[in-house]
Amino acid sequence: QRVAARLADIRGGAGEEEEVRSFHGRGGLDVDEYASRPGLARVALRSVFHMFNFAPVVSSVLLAYYLPFFRLRLWYPMLCATLARSGAAFIKWGQWASTRPDLFPEALCSVLARLHANAPVHSFAYTRKSVEEELGEPIEAIFDSFEPQPIASGSIAQVYRAVLDGREVAVKVRHPGVADQINIDFRIMRTLADFVEGVLGMRWLNLGASMDQFSHTIAGQTRLDIEGLHLNIFNRNFRRWKDCGFPQTLLPSQGVLVETFEKGIMLSDYVALYSRWKSDDSSSVLGQLHALASHGMSMFTPGSAPVEDSEVPKVDPKLAHFVVTRGEDLYLHMLLVDNLVHADLHPGNILLDVHALRLVLVDAGMVAKLVESERENFIGLLAAMGDGDAKRAADFVLHFSDEQVCSEAQADAFRRDMVVLFQRYCRGYGTNVDVGEVLRHILNLIREHQVRIDSNYATLVLNVLCIEGLARSLEPSYNVLDGARPLLKLHQSTRGKVGRVLFKAAAPVARALKGVQDRIRLGQLLREEREEATPELARG
Repeated sequence: QRVAARLADIRGGAGEEEEVRSFHGRGGLDVDEYASRPGLARVALRSVFHMFNFAPVVSSVLLAYYLPFFRLRLWYPMLCATLARSGAAFIKWGQWASTRPDLFPEALCSVLARLHANAPVHSFAYTRKSVEEELGEPIEAIFDSFEPQPIASGSIAQVYRAVLDGREVAVKVRHPGVADQINIDFRIMRTLADFVEGVLGMRWLNLGASMDQFSHTIAGQTRLDIEGLHLNIFNRNFRRWKDCGFPQTLLPSQGVLVETFEKGIMLSDYVALYSRWKSDDSSSVLGQLHALASHGMSMFTPGSAPVEDSEVPKVDPKLAHFVVTRGEDLYLHMLLVDNLVHADLHPGNILLDVHALRLVLVDAGMVAKLVESERENFIGLLAAMGDGDAKRAADFVLHFSDEQVCSEAQADAFRRDMVVLFQRYCRGYGTNVDVGEVLRHILNLIREHQVRIDSNYATLVLNVLCIEGLARSLEPSYNVLDGARPLLKLHQSTRGKVGRVLFKAAAPVARALKGVQDRIRLGQLLREEREEATPELARG
């Protein structure tokens, strides 16, 4: 009865205004808010463990510096394995570092990306105990059924499938002791960051500020009720979008989160299947996707029974076009209208429901709430790319941190290199600008000239790279910069507080114009495919 009452209260208050308490980059929770302050003895013991754990990495750092082969083949994988043994805080930091090619070499980022897999798993006995403590009733009294085997696990929590009031749900359960361990490890990591910046003189790396920002981020992820709050806000922001959505929060608590179970396939799997079947004339991805969905493919189960070729119809480019254009619409709406962006937007966190033709974003533990200067600087960069204006783009990037540490000489060199970059790769709208290539070159220049950028900007850049990567894989002829032109141009023409109100009012019109533009592009694509198929049929 208590659980039923809580569920009714949550449903009844679903439309109430809620405030983001924890977000990626600025403010939010402090590590002490979700775990008790550790004693000196525990910190000392944990420090000794890390000292022995990191000894091989530290002792071989000079070899890694001077020998590229050793660095790429041995040292980077050894560092990744060491972080994987070091607990949730270090794993999360490694995952975060893998998304920062502005700070670290791309080869290292690629290796650290492996930390997203092979997460720890805790026992069902602990899960039962945690669910009953958090929700106040035995599992059997709350759920109609509860599968004892987890269907996925991350560094913070693992996920189970269950049935609640006749409805299939996903149940996230936080790993035992993870909050306290993170609290201890962050104190150690903060000390190391201070040493690197203060003693070694590497302030431009921004490790101290990044560690503070990252601690708030992981605090929000450890509090599963915060993720539930994020889901409520996203669902409210996209309540009028019938073909896009988020899981619904059902029962939130600090250590357990019950949400709706969203069926579909991960876009990472969809892209792989599309690429494979697109090149095979006898089969196609669409039938494979329908078969996967019919086998119960979900957001947590990246696998299914094989499908016979006879079950697979022709490729439908309309589905790929929907994924690319609607994915871009989602991102632009979060950036330009809501001012609240999903901070872990990659194909593994986006589901495609083939039958309902719907995109679902999951894992909302990290979000980026942007201040006005962050919005204006990043949108300004995109608009400058659309205009082919290198100098304006460079100035926006140099404002990507409140505490820029690069020297005036470095800033001038950065501006000069941006001009060269734009002359070669970025001539503006209608010139087929490869946004991904341009942004990757900009990140290389940022690292080369020691330009500091804050975490929220890195998140925004990576989200654009995600959308661009989807377009390159599914519809290579689609240009994401040209696709965003109606909304970016509208934003440029509406500045200030009054302009922001006007922009929100006019955004649906600009989005409709983009939709018309996208449908025209789809029509051209279909005609091109038919023209390509005609000679082949004639030869057949």
